[in-house]
Formats: sequence, structure tokens, C-alpha cells
Amino acid sequence: MNLTKYTMLLIFTVALMTIAIQATAHDESKQEAFDFAEISCWDIMVLSEKDRPYALTLLYGYLAGKNNISIHTGEKIEQVLKKAGEICADKPDAKALTIIQKIIK
Repeated sequence: MNLTKYTMLLIFTVALMTIAIQATAHDESKQEAFDFAEISCWDIMVLSEKDRPYALTLLYGYLAGKNNISIHTGEKIEQVLKKAGEICADKPDAKALTIIQKIIK
């Protein structure tokens, strides 16, 4: 995937999350909670090849926000996602968030 696609993918993911949060905000009793920290590499790797980058981008965006990283380049995002995918393929029991955190530091 080229840099423009990854940049657009990141923007799309953030927009999609915003819409999803707004759509479910009216009734908190129906929301199903999940913990980003519990998503394993296996959870990522069993996704379709099309969906895998979206999931990794979501985690990358979460960590970037958590770590106050506000300057991104498509090239940097592409490198992080590629490396995370490679590591997750080799270590399916690892936590995906931990893998991405180690890469971006």
C-alpha cells in the first residue's frame, strides 16, 4: 500500500470511530466494552487481509493519541504497520498493542 492510502486509511479509521461513538453514545447500557490492551496478534492475524490494516491502524491511532504523538507521515505509519504485521505473524500470542508500542518508541 502506498503512503497516501495509509494516510487515508488512518483518517477513515478515526472518522469511523467518531461516527460509531456518536451512534452508540445515547444508550450506554447497550455498549459492549473491550480493552485495546487485550487484543492479541492472533486476533489481528485471523482478520482478512483487507481488514488487518484497518485494525492495526486503529491501534496505532490509539497509541499515538495516548502518547501525544500528533505529527505523522504516511511513510512512518506504513513502516509501523508493516513491522507490526510481521511481528504479529511470528508471535500470535503477543498483545498487538504492546508490539506497536515498542515499534513507535
